[in-house]
Amino acid sequence: MTTSWIWSNNREDRDIKNERTCIACKNKQDGALMVRIGLDKQGNVQVNTETKSQGRGAYICKSKKCCDKVIKSSALNRTFKKQIDKSAYDKLKLRGEEFE
Repeated sequence: MTTSWIWSNNREDRDIKNERTCIACKNKQDGALMVRIGLDKQGNVQVNTETKSQGRGAYICKSKKCCDKVIKSSALNRTFKKQIDKSAYDKLKLRGEEFE
């Protein structure tokens, strides 16, 4: 049995409208189901679930495993290409404890 794949550049044709990739596990899912870590122009890191905030952003799954992996590997430093303050990782650790 053959399967034909159709790629469309039209966003309405795709199943997931706001697809984002987790920086920890590299899984792709809807951005609304993930935690956004934002970096504003002043260099402040914000951990939230809002996808509408301004600035550069990175996404992680809402799981303790992914939060721990980001903290352990210092993935935010690589993602934002700068040294991220320890307090940002502390915020992420607190947020990760809310998840299973």
